Amino acid sequence: MASKKPASSPIPRPQVLTERALSALERFSHIEAVSGIVLLLAAIVAFLWANNAIAESYEHFWNAELTIGIGHLTISRSLHFLVNDGLMTVFFLVVGAEIRQEISDGALSSFKLATLPIGAALGGVLVPALIYTLLNFGTPASSGWAVPTATDIAFAVGVLALLG
Repeated sequence: MASKKPASSPIPRPQVLTERALSALERFSHIEAVSGIVLLLAAIVAFLWANNAIAESYEHFWNAELTIGIGHLTISRSLHFLVNDGLMTVFFLVVGAEIRQEISDGALSSFKLATLPIGAALGGVLVPALIYTLLNFGTPASSGWAVPTATDIAFAVGVLALLG
């Protein structure tokens, strides 16, 4: 006598919708250009938000305190701090690891191959710092010259991802 398989219960509709949405998001995230698109859109939104009548809400958003705690141990930091000192640290760690990999046995393994990228990297640091310093010379803002040197790599990675 053949054994009967137990009838499978139908998957609830909210679960099906959730699985479809997550599957679509996963497929979307595997597209190379997504990071460039997200970065470009975020930069446009931030630029518009910070430079109009509701700019105060932009500052309020970045200064919002986030608290993480386990039992009596808690840490509170602003969103600005967590992005600048947390996420950007991870970003530069990944970029550094990729550069090290390329230097040891990749596209930058010979000095001849590495000459152009090294020159471009130096230009990407020195030119923005020089332009910023010239535009802000003699003002309290002149000490912020390092900001444009750090942000160019994030935009370069985003543009490269966008262009393929």
